[in-house]
Amino acid sequence: MDFTEGYPLSESWLQRLTILDWLYDQAEGKPMVDVRYGQLAEQEPSYGVETLAGYLTDFENRGWVRPLRVLGFSGTSCSLTQRGIDFIDELRSRRGDIVGRRRAARDAVLRWLYDSNARGDSHPIISWIHQTGYGYYYGLGFSQQEIEDATRWLAEKGFLRGQGSWGGGIPRPSITAAGEDVVESKRSVNDVSPSLPGDDVPSPSTVTNYNITGGNINIADHSPGAQQSISISTETRQQVLGVAQALDDARGILGLDSAQTQVAAQVSADLRAEASAPQPDRGRLRELLAKVSEVAVSGTGTAIGSAVVALAEQAIAAIG
Repeated sequence: MDFTEGYPLSESWLQRLTILDWLYDQAEGKPMVDVRYGQLAEQEPSYGVETLAGYLTDFENRGWVRPLRVLGFSGTSCSLTQRGIDFIDELRSRRGDIVGRRRAARDAVLRWLYDSNARGDSHPIISWIHQTGYGYYYGLGFSQQEIEDATRWLAEKGFLRGQGSWGGGIPRPSITAAGEDVVESKRSVNDVSPSLPGDDVPSPSTVTNYNITGGNINIADHSPGAQQSISISTETRQQVLGVAQALDDARGILGLDSAQTQVAAQVSADLRAEASAPQPDRGRLRELLAKVSEVAVSGTGTAIGSAVVALAEQAIAAIG
């Protein structure tokens, strides 16, 4: 399993995470608490005794559970180690990251559509995604709303097409050539958005890209030196706009008071306006992104706030 993305998950890993969650709940989130896992075999006979025993042996090898205390399956007990507790705590933290889930759902839907198309199904029913590992994020299924939001977003950006349903997503989407390019390039669709409406982006044949101290700038060829236009790349511009959107999406769950909420809304609006300008001021963008980080951690929702801060820091690094 790729724990850096949280998907796609094989059936065996989905079962593993279900078992770990069960052990964690039985131990009330505490290490070194004996749990009789024979009860799980009785509650979930579909696992099978041998399969369950094999998973627990794997957990022991990974240092997540303590060695079995009693021989004989029916009476065997085990306990989670601190390492196992920390692992599950991290999983649950990522599952609860609203911003991370929204971004992951977009990539998961697009990659699932790519795989479906490669297998000959160019217009799969969107609910079928939950029959695959792409329908789960760190072992917790994406909600119907998250999948519908992802299809609408991908359609608006030109990465998939299909007829939308009233008040919902796209029931039978199909991937576009632009979507296939993103998947094949192994990039996140969140970092590869089409040009903004109204952007005057020169064609590749008339633009030379340079990297100066880590920041990308575009300089038009054949233009007078004193008149050359220096601006952030379209990709970086979209990354900054993504931070503004992330702050908007998370604003209601950051634990902000009314005054802080107003500040967050203003910072987001200012950031979006600056990033959408014909020639954004790089210094102003860095200043606004720093404000995003400040307001994101000013409330009680520190876990979600940290995710927004991470996005802001990535954008600052991209600006240079």
